[in-house]
Amino acid sequence: MTLSEIEQWSLREVRRPVLQESDRVEFKSQVTDPVKLARQIAGHANSARGEWILWILGVDDKLGLVGIPGLEWAKLWPQIESCFNGNPPRPVIVSFQENGKTLTAVAFETTLPPYVVSNPNHDRLEVPWREGTRVRSARHSDLLLLLGSTSAIPEVEIVRTSPLKRRDEFVEPRANYSFEADLYFIPKSRNRVAIPIHRAKRSLLINDLEPPIDAGLSFSPITFGLLAKEGSATPAICDGYQIILDGPAMIRFNTAISVAKMSYPGGIWSAMIRLTCSVNFEPLPLELVLRFEA
Repeated sequence: MTLSEIEQWSLREVRRPVLQESDRVEFKSQVTDPVKLARQIAGHANSARGEWILWILGVDDKLGLVGIPGLEWAKLWPQIESCFNGNPPRPVIVSFQENGKTLTAVAFETTLPPYVVSNPNHDRLEVPWREGTRVRSARHSDLLLLLGSTSAIPEVEIVRTSPLKRRDEFVEPRANYSFEADLYFIPKSRNRVAIPIHRAKRSLLINDLEPPIDAGLSFSPITFGLLAKEGSATPAICDGYQIILDGPAMIRFNTAISVAKMSYPGGIWSAMIRLTCSVNFEPLPLELVLRFEA
């Protein structure tokens, strides 16, 4: 991920109406114990199974944005790193401001699991595993899941998102908009990747909030299309029912929404679609940020 993508991801998380950790996001208001932090990072990275994870430092899920003054990550990280047996997840650091508070986002690349930590007080090693918001030791089934699914989830780069386009062929009392994004899929192994389109799910934020119940929100069907030059040998198939990847491919995503205009008297200026696909029966989450241009 780029620094800009990490900052955008972080801003979306801290601007949600309710601050809430997820499978990929952790909030921290204090970072003082390197041994404990190493175990938590390892558990989060192992359960992510190859996906990026995000830690936002200076956020309390009850008190909100509190900042984290005096943080010296350059000194703290070597202490955390020393607790790992083998390579730790690779951190990428971004500092940013929100509501007058200085926050630090640390995104971890988790492509080389399992992540193992040692306890300096005991002569033993552990493969931690995050379950919900707690960390425990990995079980046999967790290790099988980890080793069996890491290469199944492809990397996805959001190459282009179009501005949120108003569709003027419809009239009052509804507002209608179309969405488009180009996604570059890169399989992590030589194994075939199958993405069934009927398993793709969407959710939506409008103006950074969930649409109200009376918005009368409706989606058009999701469509995916393969982008390739005529005559080129692209190692992918997209036939309207599924995406089959035997190698890297550019895929265009399209959908449209319709909402009641009365729900947004000030207009719609931004929308974010959370698109979740099933890849070989494993979830692949994407967040597509689309801005409206009047």
